[in-house]
Amino acid sequence: MDRFTIIADDLTGACDTGVKFRNAGWETTVVVDAAKSPGLSAVHSPVVAINTGTRSAAPEEALGTVEAVLRTAAASGKAFYYKKVDSVLRGNCAVELEAFFRILHSDFALVAPAFPATGRRMRDGVIYIGEEATPVGTVDAWRILGDTTRRPRGRIQLETVRKGVRAVMEQAEALYRQGSSILLADAWSEEDLKVLAEVAIRFAGRCIPVGSAGLAGQLAQRIMPAAPILDDGTSHHSGIVLLAVGTRHPVTVEQVSRLREKVPMPTCLLEVDGLEQDNLEARVAALVQALPAAPSSVKGMLLTTDRIYAGAERCSYLLQQNAYNRTILDGLGLAVEQVAKRLPVACIVASGGDVAGEILRRLQLNLIHLVAEPIPGVVIGIATGEGQRQIRLATKSGGFGDPDALITLYQYLAAYC
Repeated sequence: MDRFTIIADDLTGACDTGVKFRNAGWETTVVVDAAKSPGLSAVHSPVVAINTGTRSAAPEEALGTVEAVLRTAAASGKAFYYKKVDSVLRGNCAVELEAFFRILHSDFALVAPAFPATGRRMRDGVIYIGEEATPVGTVDAWRILGDTTRRPRGRIQLETVRKGVRAVMEQAEALYRQGSSILLADAWSEEDLKVLAEVAIRFAGRCIPVGSAGLAGQLAQRIMPAAPILDDGTSHHSGIVLLAVGTRHPVTVEQVSRLREKVPMPTCLLEVDGLEQDNLEARVAALVQALPAAPSSVKGMLLTTDRIYAGAERCSYLLQQNAYNRTILDGLGLAVEQVAKRLPVACIVASGGDVAGEILRRLQLNLIHLVAEPIPGVVIGIATGEGQRQIRLATKSGGFGDPDALITLYQYLAAYC
């Protein structure tokens, strides 16, 4: 095997999956945007995570994009492929899987979206979100796959997983002989994911392993010995930590509230009422112009919308859906770009995959060399581009982290400033 290749539909997913291999001792690089240069040709790491940016794309666009990425990846050498999907199956999961079948000609996909470390567990084809004893919601993964693919499905229930690797392999073979090519596997614990990871490895070449960062973490410890990492990313740079929050997920909104309460810092608030593409540049310019020309003694600055800051955005439907406002996203991205020109930004916390992607696009940074995972599912990396600029970046999905997650990330990054 020349490379372990992860295909993810958003940036935070590429990062939180890739970092599992970094944690296991692998040098791991994230390609921020598969359509941009530098791309795969600039990556020499044994593990590469590629962001296709297709979670919110139209199905046909997602299919074409993933097919193109897989062709390019396949041309670069033999690889073990992993399809990263959202732990509650947001996006174009089944459509993108079809691209894998078309390009890789695998027999079947083993789909295990569970991510117990972040409160996503699955039993009887249903994903439970939240604490084990008191879930806050459920997602019917079996129904979602049925609604979005014509391929025959099969289920591997938790009772079978608990019987071990051989039992799962026998069930998978039986389902495949019956015509099923998408096999949805239950997992409630890390031990269950260990079993499924071993199954995926033994079926290598025939099977597409599909899951969140949970299954990837178990694969990372089993594929092959890790190579030593020469650069641990511990260099220090003077400057500030910019926390850029654009997701309206209720988990992140609460984290912003806790940050306000416990860590006072300057704020840069984008007013969203009446914000349009026509007035976006002028509104951002006025906002940034009001900032001091030099940083204060506080090492942090919060950039978000006025509604998120006030706690007015608590969109509970975002627990199961992926949505963003293009104009607000453009406004936040432009604001980060302008703040970085005015102040010495050394580190950025980006909450929301679309927000992180837009920030990196604006700053012309297309590779992230992963460094650490200070919080389960939350990743630190060194973002680089074609020039000399480097920024230490933390990416956090909207639904990840405890109420103090933003505080933890700020304190972690402030140590490097």
